[in-house]
Amino acid sequence: MRARRPWSARTRLIVGNAVALALNPPSQSPGVYPASALERIVPWWLTFLNTARPNAQGTIPNAEAAALLQTLVRRITTYIYDGYATGALDTVLDP
Repeated sequence: MRARRPWSARTRLIVGNAVALALNPPSQSPGVYPASALERIVPWWLTFLNTARPNAQGTIPNAEAAALLQTLVRRITTYIYDGYATGALDTVLDP
């Protein structure tokens, strides 16, 4: 059995960074992004990211898509953090 960190060690920042890496990793240079974990399994996710992220010129092709991406990251971060804080995810992830 692997050692688990107590939920209190999972700060919102740590959870938020993990969610962001899974959904939308930060750019390596203007307009260049590493693959997200989600785009490897959801065929249309990269298409969505390409409309929501700043391109090489620094412009965002679709402001509504960018706002939706920010909302997704924020809400999923809250969901995961709250799941750890209540212990609900501990039982789901390690029954």
